[in-house]
Amino acid sequence: MSLDLCRRFPDVVTLNLGGGYKVGRMIGEASTDLGVVGAPVKAAFEAFAADTGRELRLEIEPGTFLLANACSLLCGVQDVVTTGAAGRKFIKLDAGMTEVLRPSLYGAQHPLVTIPKAQTGEFENYVVVGHCCESGDLLTPAPGEPETIAERSLSKVEIGDL
Repeated sequence: MSLDLCRRFPDVVTLNLGGGYKVGRMIGEASTDLGVVGAPVKAAFEAFAADTGRELRLEIEPGTFLLANACSLLCGVQDVVTTGAAGRKFIKLDAGMTEVLRPSLYGAQHPLVTIPKAQTGEFENYVVVGHCCESGDLLTPAPGEPETIAERSLSKVEIGDL
């Protein structure tokens, strides 16, 4: 479709296909294979050049694809709260939706690791929330469900841990 538009505009020399390349953030989650995606694009550009005599320049915007897993956000545990025996345990961090908005927007999953000062080897199920006074400041939503609370099994933490 984009190349069809380029046929209508003979002055076009560059076609930008944008971004949106899937990045695997969680264990077992696949990333876009640029070789698989690129092969038909290359073939289409070559066919366009053969048909029109014009060799277009291809632009893509792989920002997230290149940088999404290039760093980590280090947060401190501000509070650990339990809602009782039949309830949940919550970890409140000193960061949240102000730094990582994707979970709040559409239930995106990001890996979380706790680093307790006292390494006990114990794990507990926690709901992880941020420091904003917003109901959506949830770092452990159910996949694709930003308003549904989900627990994660994490190393047991105390206030001041990472």
